[in-house]
Amino acid sequence: MSTSGLVNTAALNVRSGPAITYSVTAVVYQNQGGALIGRNADSSWVKVRLVNGTVGWVNSAYIQTSTTLNSLP
Repeated sequence: MSTSGLVNTAALNVRSGPAITYSVTAVVYQNQGGALIGRNADSSWVKVRLVNGTVGWVNSAYIQTSTTLNSLP
C-alpha cells in the first residue's frame, strides 16, 4: 500500500536523513508530491519516494496528506 503527500510550501528540501543536519539531495515544489514510505519515531520527518525515484526525508510539517503519519512504518 502506498500513501502519497503533497508539498504545502513554496519549496521543500529532501534530505539524506531525518534532520536538517543531513545533506540536501533534491528539492520539491508546492503541489508536487511523492509516496510516503516511512517516518522517524516522533513523525516529525517522513521518508518519501519522489516521482523520479529519489528517496529521502522531508519535514512532515510541510506535507499535506489524508493519512495519519503514525500509521507509516
